[in-house]
Amino acid sequence: MTTSAVTISSGSKSYGAKPRATINMDTSNPNAPVTISVKTRERVGRGSWKNINTTYTQGSDGMFRGSDGKIWSEEYSGGGGIVRSAMGKILMKSNPSDETIKEFGSNVTGAYTKDIRDEVAAGANAKGNDPGETIQETPGLDQQFRSELAARAPKRQYYGNYRYPSTMMDGISDYMKIGMHEYIPGKFNASNRATDRMRGSRTMGTVLLPIPPGLADANTADWSANSMNQLQLGGAAAASRVMNSQNFGTALKKEASSALDALKENAGISVAAKALLLGKLPGMEGGTAGVLGRGQGKIINPNMELLFGGPALRSFNYTFRLTPRNPEDTRQCKNIIRFFKQGMSVKASPGGLFMDAPNVFSVKFYHGSGGQHTFIHRIKMCACTSFTVNYVPDGTYMTLPDSSMTAYDIGMSFQEMDPILDSDYGSSNEIGY
Repeated sequence: MTTSAVTISSGSKSYGAKPRATINMDTSNPNAPVTISVKTRERVGRGSWKNINTTYTQGSDGMFRGSDGKIWSEEYSGGGGIVRSAMGKILMKSNPSDETIKEFGSNVTGAYTKDIRDEVAAGANAKGNDPGETIQETPGLDQQFRSELAARAPKRQYYGNYRYPSTMMDGISDYMKIGMHEYIPGKFNASNRATDRMRGSRTMGTVLLPIPPGLADANTADWSANSMNQLQLGGAAAASRVMNSQNFGTALKKEASSALDALKENAGISVAAKALLLGKLPGMEGGTAGVLGRGQGKIINPNMELLFGGPALRSFNYTFRLTPRNPEDTRQCKNIIRFFKQGMSVKASPGGLFMDAPNVFSVKFYHGSGGQHTFIHRIKMCACTSFTVNYVPDGTYMTLPDSSMTAYDIGMSFQEMDPILDSDYGSSNEIGY
């Protein structure tokens, strides 16, 4: 067990001094509970203060809660981010394995797997002073273009954790958590499903929002009508026997002989075969159905059946009204909009020849107490296919004193990256997918 103290520099002004949080975490066991002991001061009289020590435990959503289930108040003012950043530093000092870092996930910040650390190290020059952000001189480029290249930020590894409203987490209200993850290609491995691949990737940031209105899902599968008449069924059966035979030539002759015998012995098959041939003649626009329909008032039985054509990928659309009610809400709204806009954007690759895939997103629903909701559907890893913002949702341009809009209407569309299988439901007692 590792213990470390950190000062919450963004602490609430109501405290007599900046609160200090003592972190207790087992860096070797991601499943062990992480607690913080927060020391604050409370005024008890003129010039008199009382020290208060409160313990908070980190939930599965990364937030710290007291014994009453309520969110630690400093989560609203940045204190939680400071603690999680300190946890990341503590974890990295313990020289953890990549598996351990992935298991801690978004519960800590600033802890990166070896491939990310190598990527950063590869950006350093021979002297080890270049963090990989310097653009090298390229002959033939004018000064303006070089300036534009230099102004470009390197590929982000972390996008921050945000919530709206900033005072939403009361330990009672259910909420929606959207996490951002790096896209990992499948490498031509059919068994390497998208959700399984991305579930093991690092979490690059999260957004917590209220449960959206009109929450719904629709599971679909592709089924379509298929027809195969008796002549086609017989031909398919004959072809199958020929393909599965040891002697292709002999089997082919045998099936041809059987077909001729059937034409002689079965008058119905003979009529259908003749109509089929007539329907193929030039100018016979009605085809076989037209020949039989006009000549005998019948058609060949199509043996129609509904056949499975494949799975379908679900899509989800959500809309939210963001109405800042205080400076912290204003900051959170701006960051949430940027979070989705930048996260779903394509990534430039070195050299400019290729473009890397955008980040992908996990969408989950939680009880106010922090546990994942069992009465709402689960969603697989998703791509964000659309994100819209209406900056004047009420039809009139209005701003707050800090120039923030008085309200934003945001809409987002997600599509699951792989289909739902029966085995995905498992044996847990929940609605599932």
